[in-house]
Amino acid sequence: MFKHTTLKKKAVFFLLSILLPFCLTLVITLTVLWHRTDAFFQSHLTEAAKRIQLSLCLRRKNTQTYARLFSDNRQIRQSAYLNDVGTIKSTLPDNIVSELDVNHIALFDRTGRLLHQVATCAPVMDLSRSKMLQDVLHGNDVTMAHKNGNSFLIETFHRIFHANQKDMVVGAVCVGYWINNDFARSIKNMCGVDIAVFDADRPVASSFTQVQTLKSVSSGIRIPTKNLSHGRGTLFWEDNYTFDSVQVDFSQNGFNKIQIYAVLDHSPLKIALKKTTVTILIAFGLLVSLGAVIAMLIGSGVVQSMNKIIGFARSLSVRQFDQTLEINSADEFAEVASAFNLMSRRLKKSFAQIENQTNEIEKAKTYLNNIINAMPLMLIGVNRNGNIIFLNHEAESFFCDPLDEKKAFCAESYRDLLQHCDTKSLDAIERSVTKITSLRIESVTCRKDTKTLFHRITVFPVTASDDSFVMICLENTTGQHLMETRLRQAEKMESIGRLAGGIAHDFNNILSGIFGYTRLAQMDAQGQKNIMVSLDNIFKAGQRAADLVQQILTFSRHSHPRKSHIKMMIAVKEALKLLKSTLPADIEIQAKIESHSTILADATQMHQIVMNLCTNAYAAMAETRGTLTITLTDITFPDADVQSGISCRIPDGAYIRLQVIDTGHGMDEATLEKAFEPYFTTRELGKGTGLGLTLVHSIVEEHQGYLDVTSTPGKGTRFQLFFPIKIKPLPAKVVPLTQEVPLKGTESVLFVEDEEEVRKPTTELLRHYGYRVQACENGEQALKLFCMTPADYDLVITDMNMPKMRGDALVKEILTIRPDMAIILLTGYSRSFSRERAEAMGIKAYLEKPVTAEFLIKTIRQNCLSLSPNVEMK
Repeated sequence: MFKHTTLKKKAVFFLLSILLPFCLTLVITLTVLWHRTDAFFQSHLTEAAKRIQLSLCLRRKNTQTYARLFSDNRQIRQSAYLNDVGTIKSTLPDNIVSELDVNHIALFDRTGRLLHQVATCAPVMDLSRSKMLQDVLHGNDVTMAHKNGNSFLIETFHRIFHANQKDMVVGAVCVGYWINNDFARSIKNMCGVDIAVFDADRPVASSFTQVQTLKSVSSGIRIPTKNLSHGRGTLFWEDNYTFDSVQVDFSQNGFNKIQIYAVLDHSPLKIALKKTTVTILIAFGLLVSLGAVIAMLIGSGVVQSMNKIIGFARSLSVRQFDQTLEINSADEFAEVASAFNLMSRRLKKSFAQIENQTNEIEKAKTYLNNIINAMPLMLIGVNRNGNIIFLNHEAESFFCDPLDEKKAFCAESYRDLLQHCDTKSLDAIERSVTKITSLRIESVTCRKDTKTLFHRITVFPVTASDDSFVMICLENTTGQHLMETRLRQAEKMESIGRLAGGIAHDFNNILSGIFGYTRLAQMDAQGQKNIMVSLDNIFKAGQRAADLVQQILTFSRHSHPRKSHIKMMIAVKEALKLLKSTLPADIEIQAKIESHSTILADATQMHQIVMNLCTNAYAAMAETRGTLTITLTDITFPDADVQSGISCRIPDGAYIRLQVIDTGHGMDEATLEKAFEPYFTTRELGKGTGLGLTLVHSIVEEHQGYLDVTSTPGKGTRFQLFFPIKIKPLPAKVVPLTQEVPLKGTESVLFVEDEEEVRKPTTELLRHYGYRVQACENGEQALKLFCMTPADYDLVITDMNMPKMRGDALVKEILTIRPDMAIILLTGYSRSFSRERAEAMGIKAYLEKPVTAEFLIKTIRQNCLSLSPNVEMK
């Protein structure tokens, strides 16, 4: 009959059939049973509790009154002071406890010792009573219920003062009685209400008759239930007889040790209520049964439709969109079925779109991940708490152990990854991570294993849909940092080169003066053998100093290679001279220079090769010292013995072999592989540029040579360099040296030199050889003299670096006035002016200081007389 009824009406019928009997039963039960009986029980129990409380107060008051009467008795006060037990016994006869309706009366002296006690049943002097007694003797009077053995006592302890001295305590009196059934019945006689006393779950006393005496808990008795309202509960007996009870609040009157309950017998009324309840339950059951039948009729159709809907929903959950939901009814379930069918069609279409979009997203995600993982930067995703949520491949390969697969990341916090970085940078990164802000640090120093690394760190926030985090980007700038360091080192070396040039200029001027004065002294000391020997030694020492300065200039010169046919032995010997003056004396240098062959090479670069190899050898022996061996020999390939000891293949032919061997710490295979890489060095930071061997390798290749190195850790290293031998071609025509020309002359010479130590001896030497010399101390002065009488001078000798006017500027002005003028240019050292430039300007001779007198005179004679260089002069 409910087939065409709507679901709303079905729900109304179902709710009415279930809720109506329940509501009626609830109203009847609450109205009849609780509102009336509960109020009666509550008021009755409350009144009973008040009466018991009043009765207990009277009992307590009686003990306090008796105790006060005995403590105020003069005979007892004197007897307690004198410990007169006889007088106390006469004052307290044995029948006094029955007359006063108490259990015991006891007197104690000031030490707590019992003097006399009259008792129906004497209590035990346990720890609780002893403590109460001591508290009374040293404090205030006490009335309290306490446990004595397995029973409870109500006692009043009152101090006894001296008969004449009120502040002097001489003892104490105790009046009390047992809390037992007789005590409970006496309370009932006073207030007319039954009383029950409990100690936790154990019954102590009650006022019931012998038939209704309380039993132990094990027999089925329990105390009132505490979770009922107003402290009410029910006492159960073994015969299933029950009483209503309520706890009496007497905690402030010395009864806090036990629980006291007022007990009333409401059983007749409860029996009537029980019958009423049974009747209500029967009626309720009939109504519920009727409602259940109606609910079943309605629910059968509902359940059938719901099962179809549930089954269809489950098929949708597994993406079975081709099914159709059919409901054979005209209620709301039919509309639900139509909605589900429409949803199924739309879900099918949506899932197809979602799958397409998911595939596109996965492709984009893979593309982005590949880009991120292919980046040469280390990326670390970090949340606000500092925990790692992302690492790209570069970061994983740098920070993580590839064999450790126990964790998703090799560390939980970014602080673990960057723990070896400097503290200042870590603090800045932590602030940026916590606040989700940007940060950029150009150079952060970190340690990994035994290496010092440098990174550029960038922190930038990333905003996601549900949260924000930061990305820490680390760019390894160690190579750049080292390159900058090496560049600065190279700049320092460049500055040292300039400084060496400046020192060489001044030093050459000094040596020129020494040569000049020495030559003058030799001319004045003709015939004095001892003086001539000393002057010869001075001249030789000056020559050695000049050679040393020339080696310094060769080492510091920066120029394009100028290859010529040179003897390699000359470059090696010059380098050895410089090394012997710089290396420590405890490093032994062994040289074996056998080759006199020539090669086509730049002499400066050959000198540089020897210096670099020997400097590296010295560094390898800096701590242990040892022997440095340099050999120069001729080798002709094929040579099986030599070829077997080197790794490179050398074509057949004649070569010069240069060997540099040290007995230092040597190199392992890993170091040997990187030895010729730019900026690679095994020395401490700041003690090496890492360019020495790289430069050696580059020069050897540029000269079509070959290089081989062998090294043993702890024993030393051997470098072998092979350069092809090139025979110097003979000149087309050799002019025989037969003509001799005297050194003396009569020409007029304009000599320009700003250094007096050079100008004065050179002028005297020129005059000694017969020349007419006009000396000037700067270019402006010389130009004025020359402009006055330019035809009077046969030769101009000028220095290069002078104040007011440089030598090249003076030459340019003189040649403008007189283009055929013979000019000799002297220079201590100049980086900006070269021999080629001097020849291009028209200068006849370009001489580098220091210049000996003989060489200067010969040069003058060649330029003044236009003699051939092959003409021998006297």
